[in-house]
Amino acid sequence: MADDFETMAIGWAQNVEQVDERTWRAESARDGWAWLWSHLSSVGRAVFDREHPEGVQRIVPKKMLFRGQSCAEWSPLPGLLRIPDANDRQTADHAARIMESVIETEFSMLWNSDGAENWPPLAERCGYASAQHYGAKTNLLDWSVNPGTAVHFATKGGQPPGCTCGKASVAWISLEDAESLGLELVIPPPFVTRLYIQRGVFTVVSEEKLAEQIAAKAQRILFPPSPHFPQAAIDEEGLKSVQIEPPDPWFENLRNWSISEAENRTSSEIDPIPLSMIFNAHHGNHPAIVGARDSAIRFLYAADLFSQAKDLVDQLARREHLSGHCYDDSVIEIIRRHNPEFFAWAETTREFRPLCSEPDTSSRQT
Repeated sequence: MADDFETMAIGWAQNVEQVDERTWRAESARDGWAWLWSHLSSVGRAVFDREHPEGVQRIVPKKMLFRGQSCAEWSPLPGLLRIPDANDRQTADHAARIMESVIETEFSMLWNSDGAENWPPLAERCGYASAQHYGAKTNLLDWSVNPGTAVHFATKGGQPPGCTCGKASVAWISLEDAESLGLELVIPPPFVTRLYIQRGVFTVVSEEKLAEQIAAKAQRILFPPSPHFPQAAIDEEGLKSVQIEPPDPWFENLRNWSISEAENRTSSEIDPIPLSMIFNAHHGNHPAIVGARDSAIRFLYAADLFSQAKDLVDQLARREHLSGHCYDDSVIEIIRRHNPEFFAWAETTREFRPLCSEPDTSSRQT
């Protein structure tokens, strides 16, 4: 069934034409997704060995990141920079920082408790990335390893007011180019469900000039903004819809409370512990914290925590070949630079091996 569907998707991809060197146009969001999947996403999950006079040469295609926009003519600006009024922007930024501080205090408390000694360490700024995914206005620009996530967000709400081009779009950029333009590839706590489901990473965009540089580097595909094309996954039965924005009342309550706090506070100073205590008094701890109060349960969490993080790293760096798999050296190095403590911990497991540059990878099996 999956093979038949892949053949169908390749057929849909043929309904795409190239407009110029950096732009393609699809007849529908479905056709655009099929083209992105067959030409970029699936290719980026493999390595290819080619005969060469000096021996076998390994070709590792670049990993692409995807971003959907409901209006193709918009500049790739994060939510914070889209707020025109300076005072409103300052208040929104303060709300995001409050939310960040409460999230990091909440999970640091759990990570410092008995039974958590074997857990993967928390990444820096995981609270800010988490706040972004639950509605805070930040200077983070969303990208995903999965083009289906990008198409979902490009068509989620139809054409927004003020957009006159009549087209949505998905832009893509290589992971290496994204890092040169401010990529933050944070491995979040596994309880931030949306980040893992959406395979999300971010670029930090602190000024409009950087958004212009991203637009100049990226390529894009255009398609009608409706009907909505939901996030999908391919399995043995074909294409299935996936819920990529599952509700989380705790995070949603925190977002609303943080906005209210930012609007009503006279000081811009943020004291994380008192803020966390005030919020917890009204809304409690995150359910993951409550569920892990038993030290025996916390000990068992270690494997689950690592499996979530490993899956994200695999989506970014793992490549398949005829005799097994390997990990893209350049991608692993990028992830390592942004998550040094996690990788120092993960080195003891040697999970992210073999590397694609290692000469004996072709003889290893999955």
